[in-house]
Amino acid sequence: MQRFLGLMLCVLGIAVLAGCAKPAYKNWAAMDGSRNDGTVKLAFTWDPQREKPESSTYQADDLAAQRCAAWGYAGAQPFGGSNQQCVQWSGNLCVRMQVERVYQCIGSKPRPAYKQAPRPDTPYSRTEG
Repeated sequence: MQRFLGLMLCVLGIAVLAGCAKPAYKNWAAMDGSRNDGTVKLAFTWDPQREKPESSTYQADDLAAQRCAAWGYAGAQPFGGSNQQCVQWSGNLCVRMQVERVYQCIGSKPRPAYKQAPRPDTPYSRTEG
């Protein structure tokens, strides 16, 4: 019986803590990416003890499309779903969660930047002999 009461108190404590979490709007931010691979990783973090995160998929889609457009791509599509994980622990308690979403840039891939070699008829390429 005491074991049952202890378990019930623990469950009640967790429910109370979860009930105290307040909605908090979170903006997505670019965390990583590769122009060559055409990928953009977006993420945001929150305190799971105090916050219930709310975010906009539209804001994430728009930010990813802007990043891809800056690299010369036409747009971006989500690459799978979102992944979330605890990124900071305090003992056995998670105090910082992070959710990530990866996007694939779509459309024409930009050409690699290169320097043009001098033409043979320029003064810099002639050999005196």
